[in-house]
Amino acid sequence: MVHSIFELLKNPVLQERLYVEISAITAETEPESAEYCERILNQAPYLEAVIKETLRMYPVKKIYH
Repeated sequence: MVHSIFELLKNPVLQERLYVEISAITAETEPESAEYCERILNQAPYLEAVIKETLRMYPVKKIYH
Protein backbone atom coordinates (compact mmCIF):
# COMPACT_ATOMS: atom_id res chain seq x y z
CA MET A 1 0.00 0.00 0.00
CA VAL A 2 2.77 2.42 0.90
CA HIS A 3 4.53 1.77 -2.40
CA SER A 4 1.31 2.52 -4.33
CA ILE A 5 0.95 5.85 -2.57
CA PHE A 6 4.62 6.62 -3.14
CA GLU A 7 4.34 5.95 -6.88
CA LEU A 8 1.13 7.99 -7.19
CA LEU A 9 2.78 10.91 -5.38
CA LYS A 10 5.61 10.83 -7.92
CA ASN A 11 3.14 10.97 -10.80
CA PRO A 12 0.26 13.44 -10.28
CA VAL A 13 -1.27 12.63 -13.69
CA LEU A 14 -1.83 9.01 -12.70
CA GLN A 15 -2.99 10.11 -9.25
CA GLU A 16 -5.63 12.35 -10.86
CA ARG A 17 -6.73 9.56 -13.20
CA LEU A 18 -7.29 7.22 -10.24
CA TYR A 19 -9.10 9.96 -8.32
CA VAL A 20 -11.44 10.62 -11.26
CA GLU A 21 -12.19 6.91 -11.66
CA ILE A 22 -13.03 6.42 -7.98
CA SER A 23 -15.04 9.65 -7.84
CA ALA A 24 -17.14 8.59 -10.83
CA ILE A 25 -17.81 5.16 -9.35
CA THR A 26 -18.78 6.46 -5.91
CA ALA A 27 -20.64 9.62 -6.94
CA GLU A 28 -24.06 8.17 -6.10
CA THR A 29 -22.96 6.27 -2.97
CA GLU A 30 -22.68 7.44 0.63
CA PRO A 31 -19.18 6.87 2.07
CA GLU A 32 -20.66 5.29 5.20
CA SER A 33 -22.56 2.63 3.28
CA ALA A 34 -21.37 -0.95 2.86
CA GLU A 35 -21.79 -0.58 -0.89
CA TYR A 36 -19.14 2.17 -1.06
CA CYS A 37 -16.04 -0.05 -0.69
CA GLU A 38 -17.65 -2.86 -2.63
CA ARG A 39 -18.23 -0.59 -5.63
CA ILE A 40 -14.66 0.70 -5.55
CA LEU A 41 -13.15 -2.78 -5.38
CA ASN A 42 -15.43 -4.32 -8.02
CA GLN A 43 -15.73 -1.50 -10.54
CA ALA A 44 -12.34 0.24 -10.64
CA PRO A 45 -10.14 -1.31 -13.34
CA TYR A 46 -7.50 1.40 -13.09
CA LEU A 47 -7.19 0.85 -9.33
CA GLU A 48 -6.66 -2.85 -10.01
CA ALA A 49 -3.98 -1.98 -12.58
CA VAL A 50 -2.23 0.33 -10.10
CA ILE A 51 -2.19 -2.42 -7.46
CA LYS A 52 -0.90 -5.04 -9.90
CA GLU A 53 1.82 -2.74 -11.23
CA THR A 54 2.90 -1.86 -7.69
CA LEU A 55 3.17 -5.56 -6.81
CA ARG A 56 5.20 -6.11 -9.97
CA MET A 57 7.57 -3.26 -9.11
CA TYR A 58 7.77 -4.08 -5.40
CA PRO A 59 7.17 -7.82 -5.01
CA VAL A 60 6.31 -9.19 -1.59
CA LYS A 61 9.32 -10.82 0.00
CA LYS A 62 9.15 -13.49 2.62
CA ILE A 63 11.12 -12.74 5.77
CA TYR A 64 12.84 -15.68 7.45
CA HIS A 65 13.87 -15.58 11.09
